[in-house]
Amino acid sequence: MARIKSDGSIVHGTTLSEKARNPAQAIGDQFFNLPSHWQALLVAVIVFGVRHFLNPNPFADGKIPAASLQPQEHWKRIANDDSFVRSMTEHLGSTTHREGHKKFMTNVKNGDRIKDDVDIMLQRLDFGGPDGHVAERGDWSDIKYVQGTRCSTTRSALTAYFCGAAVAENQDKALEPFQRKHANFGVQQFADFLSCRHKQGQTRRSHRRSVYRIGIGCKDIRAGYSHAFSIVAQPDGTFYWLQSFIGHYSLPQWMNQMTAAGPHTAHLTLEEMLAKLERVERLMNIQGWTADANQAYYELFGVDKEKEALQRNKSPVRDAWKPSHRLQYFSWDEACEYPEPPLEGGGEREGEASPEPLTGADDKEETSSSSISTTPKGRGKDLGYADQCIYENLLQQLQLHGAASGPGRQASKQEMPKLLD
Repeated sequence: MARIKSDGSIVHGTTLSEKARNPAQAIGDQFFNLPSHWQALLVAVIVFGVRHFLNPNPFADGKIPAASLQPQEHWKRIANDDSFVRSMTEHLGSTTHREGHKKFMTNVKNGDRIKDDVDIMLQRLDFGGPDGHVAERGDWSDIKYVQGTRCSTTRSALTAYFCGAAVAENQDKALEPFQRKHANFGVQQFADFLSCRHKQGQTRRSHRRSVYRIGIGCKDIRAGYSHAFSIVAQPDGTFYWLQSFIGHYSLPQWMNQMTAAGPHTAHLTLEEMLAKLERVERLMNIQGWTADANQAYYELFGVDKEKEALQRNKSPVRDAWKPSHRLQYFSWDEACEYPEPPLEGGGEREGEASPEPLTGADDKEETSSSSISTTPKGRGKDLGYADQCIYENLLQQLQLHGAASGPGRQASKQEMPKLLD
C-alpha cells in the first residue's frame, strides 16, 4: 500500500508490520526467491511429509494402484511422483512378515546365514533388508534421496504399484519355502520367454501386460556390481526398462532421462530389448574390466563404474577387479499381468481372452529329442500352467538345473512331475 512520509513524498511498498500481518505472503516471497532446485526439493519433502502423516494405504482392501489408469498413463504418473518409491514401499510387510523378518535376522545373528554383525549391517545397508523393501535414508537435501535410489526398493515399489502388495511380498524371505514364489534363472531363458509372450501377443492382437522382476548379481555381494530392476511389457508390444541405482539416480530421474532421449529409448521394441539382454549376457562372460565392459554397464544400468572408482578410490576399476566381481547370476520372474480400468458397460477388450490351458496335443504325450516330455498328458490344466510360454520355460529351467547338477546331466521325465507339483 502507499504511504506518505513526513517530507510529503509517497512511498509504495509493504511495511514490516504489514508483512507480520501477512506471514503467508512473506513465506511465499522467500520460497520464490529460492533457487529452482531447492523449490522442487521443498515441494517434494512437503508432499511426502503430508502423505506420510495422512498415511493413506494405496493397497487397502486389496487395491492395485495401476488399475485406475490406462497403460499409456503409467509412465507420466510414475515419473512425476517424487514420493512414488517411498509411498509404495512403506506399507509393505504384514505382521506375519515382520515376525518372519525377526526370525530371519535371528538366524543371521546365530551364524546360519551370515558370519557376523558387520555383515548384517552391510546387508541391510546395501539391499534394504532381506527383501529389499526398505528405502535408504540418504541426504534429504538431495532430491534423488527423497525419491529413493536403492534399486531393490524401486523394484519392490514398481511390483507393488502394478501387481499389488501381496505379489510384491510373495518372494520375501519371511515366508516359508513352500509359500514363497521362486525365481527363474538365465538370460537366454528370459529372452526366449519374452519372445514367446510377444508371439502370443501378435496372435491375440494384444500383448500381455507382464511385469518382470529382474536381479543380477556377482559372487562377491559387496563388490557393487549387483543390480535389480523391472521390465514392464505394454499392450502395444513395447517394453519399459525401469530402474534406479543407489547413490547415483532415482527412478523419476531415470525415466525423465529416457523421455528426453526420445520415445525409442523409453519404449523399447522386442528387438531392442533382446539386444540389451544379449549385452547383459556378454557382460556376464568378461574376463576382466575393460572399456567395453564399462560402456556396456553404463548403457544398461546407467552408472560409469570407472568414474565411480576414480572418485572413490583414486584408481581405475582394473586395480581392484576380481573374477568374483563378474556378474554371474541372472534371476527373473513374471510377477503378474497388471490390470486395466474396466470398460464402460463391461465387456471384454479385443484380444483379452486368456490363452487356452495346456492339456496336450490331441490328449497325447509328445516327446522331444532331449527325452523331456513337452506336453505331459492332462497335467497343464490341472496345475494351472496357463500357456505354452510358462511350460516351455519350465523345461528350460529343468535343463538348466540339470546342467548345474552335473556334467551333461538333464532332467528326466520322472523329475518333471516333482517340479510341476
